[in-house]
Amino acid sequence: MGKQVQGKASQSSQSSQGDLAGPGESTTHDRRRPAGAALLLLAAGLAIGFAVAMNILGWHAAVSGPHIGACHARGPKSGCALSPGFPSIFFLAIGPFFVIGALLSAAVKWWPTSLRKRLPFAILAAGAVIGMLPGVFVYHWRRTGEASLSIGGLHVPHVRWAAAPDRPSTVSAVGAWADGQTVVRVRTDAAIAYAAGDGHVEWTFPIPGQDTVCAVSRTVSEHIGLVAYRADGQPCTEVAGIDLQTGRQLWTVDRGASAFSDLLTTYSDDIAVAGDAAFLREDHGIRAVSLRDGTPRWRSTATDSCAEDAVAADASLVLTIEGCGSGGETVALDAGTGAVRWEAKLSVPGTLNAREVLSVDPAVVHVSDQASRPVDLVVSYDAQGRQRTAIPTAQPDEDIVVVEPTAAQLQNAPAPRAVVTDGLLITPVTLAGGNDRMAAFSLADGHHVWQNAADSEDGQWTSSNPVAMDLQPDGLYVATPGWDRPRIVRLDPGTGRVTMAYVISGDNRFGWGGGGLFVVDGDYVQVAVDGTGDDHRPIAMWR
Repeated sequence: MGKQVQGKASQSSQSSQGDLAGPGESTTHDRRRPAGAALLLLAAGLAIGFAVAMNILGWHAAVSGPHIGACHARGPKSGCALSPGFPSIFFLAIGPFFVIGALLSAAVKWWPTSLRKRLPFAILAAGAVIGMLPGVFVYHWRRTGEASLSIGGLHVPHVRWAAAPDRPSTVSAVGAWADGQTVVRVRTDAAIAYAAGDGHVEWTFPIPGQDTVCAVSRTVSEHIGLVAYRADGQPCTEVAGIDLQTGRQLWTVDRGASAFSDLLTTYSDDIAVAGDAAFLREDHGIRAVSLRDGTPRWRSTATDSCAEDAVAADASLVLTIEGCGSGGETVALDAGTGAVRWEAKLSVPGTLNAREVLSVDPAVVHVSDQASRPVDLVVSYDAQGRQRTAIPTAQPDEDIVVVEPTAAQLQNAPAPRAVVTDGLLITPVTLAGGNDRMAAFSLADGHHVWQNAADSEDGQWTSSNPVAMDLQPDGLYVATPGWDRPRIVRLDPGTGRVTMAYVISGDNRFGWGGGGLFVVDGDYVQVAVDGTGDDHRPIAMWR
């Protein structure tokens, strides 16, 4: 009996242990199933987010392609929105959906029916949100060749639209303006206005006959800009006011061939607008006319033996540079009456060579002479015309490059690569060895305030000198040229700190061929000097 009871107890004990072990193993398996299923769901969510980001950005670029015309069908070097890395982008946008299907199928098999049914959707949604960031990162890398995101925010640049190549192929741009949502590119034979939003041509103003544009006002006022034109080999005498909203010529003024013994010098400020007036350089004075209808306002006469070399204006002041044989003067005139406000001798002994007005208020000019060892200065004045400082462009460790007449510049639109703001002169500088940087100098005493290489880790610009700048409320935008890795950089004018930088192009499409830069509602409009080819269009908008 005792043995039988003991046997039954042993069997009962073994059975009890078996009963405990069975549920224990089942519980461990149940714990593993939801954890594995959750990981699969998270991976599927990441893949969904990645694919969504790639599809949104990729197809947005594809939709942008038609704005550029039929070139999107001519392969990866056509310069169209679809070309940069598009095959790999397409694969990365479509491929994840096959992976997503496999992951979801496995997750459904592993997910316990006893758990909440809404939890898988929450895990999928969280994974999708997280997965969009690497999707944007990879898209940016495939489009630009940059393996890092931009400073100060995420930028995925591509061409939104680009104008058809220039014809005839002999023309080039000599100036440009931005007026609200309109960007005007002035060629040697016409002024053409484009809508910044979609690039359609709003109007065209052809230059009469066979004349060519020889001067363009630096700015516009009251939606009016000025162009001057001349017959081949003749002085630049005919000036026209153009309504930038309609393209209609409002008036013309003939300054008279006898008034000019010279043809225009590149970068000379020849005509200017401010307020409701236009100011026209003449050989021995300045003429002011109504900006709306060209009726005369006043005329000033230069000092004996002197001739006007440049003119710029704001609503209250007209600033001129006069060459006087050896040396010259800076003269400030009242914009309303033409009366002399002040005059100041320039510290340049020889005949003037370069002469640019960099700013009217405060008054800042750049001048140099024609000596074998030229004096080259940036001079600033106070409100009474007293010289504050004269900054030599030849610094101990660098050269200040205010202007550099090259084919990459808008020749007749005065576009010095220098900005005056908050008591600073901000300009490119060239170090020994040819390395280019941006630098700021105090207009009070000329001291070096900051220097910044702007857009690379080793402190060097990755292409040649900056050719275009646009000062906006949120910073100074600087464009660097080059067919390899052109860039746009935004600097804090006060400190030189880079707040945004990105590569415009990673595969030579629409390489920055030089010209002008305009920031319009956060988009970047490039105006090219040479716009005759598929790889360098006349004007393009980057977004």
